[in-house]
Amino acid sequence: MPAYIIILCIAALVALDAKLKNRESIPYFFWFLLICCIVEVGLGPYLAKKFGTNTLLYNIYTIFTFCYYSCLFIKKNPRLHWSHPITYLGIILLLASFINLLFFQGFNILNTTTYNLGMLYVSYLIGLYFIELIRDEVFYNLTDLPLFWLSIGIISFYTSSFPILFYLDDITQLGGNLTKPLFSLITLGNSFLSLSYIAVTLCKLWVKS
Repeated sequence: MPAYIIILCIAALVALDAKLKNRESIPYFFWFLLICCIVEVGLGPYLAKKFGTNTLLYNIYTIFTFCYYSCLFIKKNPRLHWSHPITYLGIILLLASFINLLFFQGFNILNTTTYNLGMLYVSYLIGLYFIELIRDEVFYNLTDLPLFWLSIGIISFYTSSFPILFYLDDITQLGGNLTKPLFSLITLGNSFLSLSYIAVTLCKLWVKS
């Protein structure tokens, strides 16, 4: 089992403990991690073994994570609201994701276009979040901000894996000796992301303890 999945499961357990103690740092964070665990640990491997592919699942999973991340950073930014042009852009990207799934890249190919456009949009929202932190006259201890930790995890994962993720479907189709090392790099990026999930929960527990 890859290290990032173990870390993800630990993150879900920590988030469950925080939820039971009414110390959830981010809305619906435990449920988000629970769905991630179901996909990564159970449903994904099962479909791959049973049907030889889990591509459709991960295409839908990509849209789900994009929506969750986007909602978090839009809601947190006081300059954004649901009628803001940037928000409309997110809705357009969401619709485009389903159109891409249904009519273009399809069910049986990894929807790399959806993934990269979604992550670029989330990265832009993270940039706006950082700008707001700088503009705000209030002093923040960054180690106490859950979204800051999540931002670091997302950016670390995506920037380290972007070249591979852009050509992921081609790499999968070609196979060869380079496939395993390249996927190892994605796994490493996923480990940083999963570690940020733990930090998201623990930073609030540290503050309240």
